[in-house]
Amino acid sequence: MSKDIQVLFLQDKKGHFKIGQVKRVKMGYARNYLFPKGFATLVTPATLLKQKAVKKESEKRQVALKEQADKLKDILSAKVVSFYVKANEEEKLYGSITQQDISNAISEQYGVSVDKTDIKLPVQIKELGEFSYQIDIHPKVQIEGIVSVTLEDVKKEEEKSKRPGKRRQISKSIKE
Repeated sequence: MSKDIQVLFLQDKKGHFKIGQVKRVKMGYARNYLFPKGFATLVTPATLLKQKAVKKESEKRQVALKEQADKLKDILSAKVVSFYVKANEEEKLYGSITQQDISNAISEQYGVSVDKTDIKLPVQIKELGEFSYQIDIHPKVQIEGIVSVTLEDVKKEEEKSKRPGKRRQISKSIKE
């Protein structure tokens, strides 16, 4: 027979527990996972007093996270994340675009870091085109965006069309 114990959670873990929450858990789960990682502490009369302070701190953190999420929404709303990839004749990608790829592209293109676990894709991106994605940073703030996947050759052609004009200007100035 396993025993349940009450623990006070000291950290958030999405989908499992929140800061300041008191919950009954199995003793082995608490002893082997929650306590060593610092997620929780055993409930005692002293920790129950600590619970109020932990909840206040959690509320302050939630307000700060909401403000941060609103700023991020202002930056990323109506923005397109572009990918230039290789594909076959049927416009199927050699691989796929994942949440990690989108997270990396957002940080490169817009200078903002987003955790890959916050990005939700309705379908796997395995072909050329435009796809929607959603970022759930805060329960009250959701950001929707578009991923544009185009051929790598299109990017090369754009770069080539820009280069000759610059080279001609430089070569003319050298001859003169």
